[in-house]
Amino acid sequence: LNHVAKNNKECLNVPEFEEALRRTEEQFLPEKCFCYENPISYAEYSPDGKYIATMFGDNYNDVVLLSAEDGSVINTLNLDKVVQVLSFSEDGNYIVTSDVENVVKIWSVKDGNCMKVLDDKFNDIYEMELSDDGKYLLVASSDAEVWSVEDEKCLYTFDCGEYDVTSVRFTPDEKYVITDTKDNVIGLWSLENGQQLWEAKDEKGYFGNIIDISPNGEYLAATTMYQPVSNLFSMKTGELLWTIKHHENDEISAVLFSKDGKYIATSGNNEFKLWSVDDRKCMWSVDNFNIDRDERIDHGQAAEIRLSPNGKYLCATNSYSGSRLFSIENGECVLEVKNSTISDFSSDGTHFVTVCENVILLWSLEHIENVRLYKQKLDNPERYRSELFTPDGKYVLRSGRGIELWSVESGKLIDTLYGISG
Repeated sequence: LNHVAKNNKECLNVPEFEEALRRTEEQFLPEKCFCYENPISYAEYSPDGKYIATMFGDNYNDVVLLSAEDGSVINTLNLDKVVQVLSFSEDGNYIVTSDVENVVKIWSVKDGNCMKVLDDKFNDIYEMELSDDGKYLLVASSDAEVWSVEDEKCLYTFDCGEYDVTSVRFTPDEKYVITDTKDNVIGLWSLENGQQLWEAKDEKGYFGNIIDISPNGEYLAATTMYQPVSNLFSMKTGELLWTIKHHENDEISAVLFSKDGKYIATSGNNEFKLWSVDDRKCMWSVDNFNIDRDERIDHGQAAEIRLSPNGKYLCATNSYSGSRLFSIENGECVLEVKNSTISDFSSDGTHFVTVCENVILLWSLEHIENVRLYKQKLDNPERYRSELFTPDGKYVLRSGRGIELWSVESGKLIDTLYGISG
């Protein structure tokens, strides 16, 4: 506790921190803890891992940028209207927002200034994405549009049919755009000439609405809300290659690729699964996701899932169950945080953040990995009543006949203290 408090003097409230620790059943401490006056309703890491974009309480008019290093407030983006959509540029230098009146603004993360305003140009906005260099903006609205940020001009409008466009994405090489509509028509468009290369549609409504593109640009994963299937397409031809199936009564609400493109994670109301892209098979699954494990969730709320950039972990979070961190290798649960409603990974794969009301906990993934490996080589665990890992993950205190100090790296006993009652 003193170690964490020493590094967070400005934003750490010790009683609140102690309460936050009671919400986790783990035997080790988070690396950092940031406490604030108001509950946190939104949190997302910037792609460069330097900032955490947050919104507090019922105030959805302001986006507060926090330092991921010490939790201090860097900048506040004052939108005046409720934020509907928020997205970082890939380099983390810009944020694009739209409000309830569909006014689009582009902000500098460095100084918090609004650089551009696109007003009175859009109907309902479903999704936006900035190019890596911040020069181009994709907008999903009644149509799909590509805008030049510098000139504030629309370069292309893609004719996707009579229904609204619900999703737009750049391909990894940013040469093409993927669009998806309310009637489940997926299209691939060229940014060079604005022409459509292919489209995929299913009359039963099994395609679209939720999409993700593999990092190598070879595959597109797509699923429709309220359906138990997700589909894998060839990005080159639009050919359907593979259909992923959940239980027939389940509804897939999320699909995403791992950073190395080897896996696809899917989440439904009652289960989430990890799939091998090469083998076209399920690696492992978790049914009836619940942090308490003796209760079944039948509230119909699926877990939000994320995959760590280092390819080692999957996180699942919902408001009923909190957050759980799983090893991608074997599906083992390595961390449980009760009452956590928001979670995210840093882009460099070093940290994992969980939000419990007004408290942000930052966990070191290196520390968690050390603990996991340590537990695998644990000798005679039944002789110890309890264990506590130091915040740096290098040592563990084990309570048995005395208090034993062990090295996590070597697994060797360093010293034993006797005669201690608490």
